[in-house]
Amino acid sequence: MKGWHKRYFVLENGMLRYSKTAGDMAKGKLHGTVDVGLSVISTKARGRRIDIDAEEFIYHLKCKLQDGFTEWVCQLRHHRLFRQHEIAFGHKDSKVSSPIDELPLQMSPVHALPPNVRSRDGTPHPTRSPSFMTHNRVATWLAESSMLDTFNKDLGATQEGVFHLGSLVEQLAELSSSAYDASSGFLNIEEMTPLSSSHPNLQTVENDRFTNPPDSSNLFPPTFLTQKSHEKKLREEFLLSAKQIVSNLRHMAKTIQNERDRLKQALELECLTMSSQNNSVVNNLRSSLTQALQQNADLRLRLNKIHVESELSDGSGSPDPVPVHHQSISYESSSAVSISEYFDAAEYIQNTESSSEMSFTDEEDEGSFTSDNSETGTDCTHPPSVSDCQQDLQCTTGRRTRLPVPKPEVGDFNLWNLLCRNIGKDLSKVSMPVTLNEPLNTLQRLCEELEYTELLDKAAETDDAYERMVLVAAFAVSAYGSSYYRAGHKPFNPLLGETYEAIREDKGFRFIAEQVSHHPPVSACQAESKNFVFWQDMRIKTTFWGKSMEVQPVGLVHLVLTKYNEHYRWNKVTMCVHNLFGGQRWVDQYGEMCITCANIKCKLTFAKATYWSNKRHEVYGNVTSGGKVIHSLFGKWNEGLYCGTAPSAKCVWRIGAMPEDHECYYGFTRFAIELNELEPETASLLPPTDTRFRPDQRKLEEGNIQGAETMKIQLEQSQRDRKKKREEESVIYEPMWFKKGTGHDGKECWEYNGLYWSSRKNPGFVNIQFPQQLWHS
Repeated sequence: MKGWHKRYFVLENGMLRYSKTAGDMAKGKLHGTVDVGLSVISTKARGRRIDIDAEEFIYHLKCKLQDGFTEWVCQLRHHRLFRQHEIAFGHKDSKVSSPIDELPLQMSPVHALPPNVRSRDGTPHPTRSPSFMTHNRVATWLAESSMLDTFNKDLGATQEGVFHLGSLVEQLAELSSSAYDASSGFLNIEEMTPLSSSHPNLQTVENDRFTNPPDSSNLFPPTFLTQKSHEKKLREEFLLSAKQIVSNLRHMAKTIQNERDRLKQALELECLTMSSQNNSVVNNLRSSLTQALQQNADLRLRLNKIHVESELSDGSGSPDPVPVHHQSISYESSSAVSISEYFDAAEYIQNTESSSEMSFTDEEDEGSFTSDNSETGTDCTHPPSVSDCQQDLQCTTGRRTRLPVPKPEVGDFNLWNLLCRNIGKDLSKVSMPVTLNEPLNTLQRLCEELEYTELLDKAAETDDAYERMVLVAAFAVSAYGSSYYRAGHKPFNPLLGETYEAIREDKGFRFIAEQVSHHPPVSACQAESKNFVFWQDMRIKTTFWGKSMEVQPVGLVHLVLTKYNEHYRWNKVTMCVHNLFGGQRWVDQYGEMCITCANIKCKLTFAKATYWSNKRHEVYGNVTSGGKVIHSLFGKWNEGLYCGTAPSAKCVWRIGAMPEDHECYYGFTRFAIELNELEPETASLLPPTDTRFRPDQRKLEEGNIQGAETMKIQLEQSQRDRKKKREEESVIYEPMWFKKGTGHDGKECWEYNGLYWSSRKNPGFVNIQFPQQLWHS
């Protein structure tokens, strides 16, 4: 099977372990371990596929034979039940029967089937989720308590009593039937005395009959009397057994009630203990944060003095040997090489070349330190403060600095009920509630990738082709920086024919995007400035695996630096949102990105990491030419990218500081906050298909959840009606601003037709008849 790797699997006691060969398994050389009791498993019988979402990794297995597939599915189902039972009740032996007592707990996949796996090799991690830790505490409680033994003993006695009652009922039924059958053996009273009135001694006979009645032993046979006596004893025994069963049931109910009260008290006590501990931890973190902020402020003052003294002693600073990008003051991005950056670069090198011992907490502290730094690069002598940058933002762009209202509280929403039937399926055809969306759509997300176009402007001024590749690589990585804070929501899906334009004088480019296909969903865009031309068409496949959601973009990104006429191409990596239903959601980007330009190549690897991995969000790679390494790159896609080796590595790009209240505004950067702003002087120039006129997205931005949900349903239904009408009339939809073509690799692509900006200027969109009305204005 092409594209799949053969692996040896062993399923034992609810744990699925795998290695390359049986020999490696015997030597303990494991590639990974999966707890099937805590995983979500989906199967596809037609493709003999088994997909296991273990939260940290998503495993894809494929069986060669149908019989083997069926057997593995059966075994996984039973082992999953066994493992869940073990988690709930612990390892203590009890009379509670295991759901797989009749099944073997281990099977060799070599003889049953040789499954294959396509996944990144993983190693088992002892750390579990909070829900798993809660299950362990309950299991420990049950193991230490004698309640199960007492309860099982009473339950066994009750079961025996019920069986005894059943046997008594059967015996009583048999006695009743035999009693009716014995009626034929009774003495006939009519044969005892003549009843005729003509008998001369009738009166005497009657008197004798009432005076001397016949003996009862003559009336009933001996067997009947014995049966009556036995039946009486059975009824008495039945009554005693029933009373004993009632007593046992009452005792069991009392035991359960007492144990429930004990468990409730223990949990309440534990919650109080954890709350006090959490308070102390929070206080410690606050004090640490205060100290870090104070240290950061002191460091900035020292750096400011260094810059001032340098300016006084030397009229101009020495140029950097490696070009370093500096972002505009408006967005507080920083790339000036400082003492802290040299320190960070050394740590990054250690993480890349060897295993680092840096803890997760250290990484978070480091991220907070760098994002708070608001230096503006080598061109600015005095680094501005945050407040200065906000003032500059309002003065230089005149755009808004926050959304109209904060993100509304939507309460508890059961996402599982919506997605449980779509495990392993593409979610592009599934209608999602508006509460899962953010007030931006996919077209605007494409424009958001251009936040750091200063990197491209810097590349256009650099004569060294390899350094230009470094800057382009940094630009490609910067497109993922904003996704770190956006795990909680997804963008709106554009309607077919929906457009979005952006003219950014502050950044020197203009941008146009259009939704050119609905199924499959395809978004195309093009941006141009005096230094570059940028375009891409993106197809997104979204798959739900049970605990996580995987987004796989298909298509290439194109960039042309007009001064050098260089054409750069690169692919996008896979994004995965973890912890959809519990815990803190987080985003991971993983895969390989290959950037090519003539004979110069740059290969970047986005490391796939688990929740507690110290290599989380890492990016590393090389710029090569003819197989020779020219530059080494490393960093983190949510923090920055460095070029070189420690201790002389230079910061090429660093992400800008987030707004102080970004958690209340969907995790938007300042650039993202500006994307959906509808300025009065611009509204008259936009086409009616522009995203900023979309009513459901606008209502969500304004905090009207109910109105947004109602409008979203109406827009989606109108789109279905338009599609149905086109099919009835055999009309093929043609986009207005992009045309279908063929790329250099022979695959289908969408290219800008060059008509949008000329139509905007003359005759103007108000004078153009659009083929369809997407919404009512």
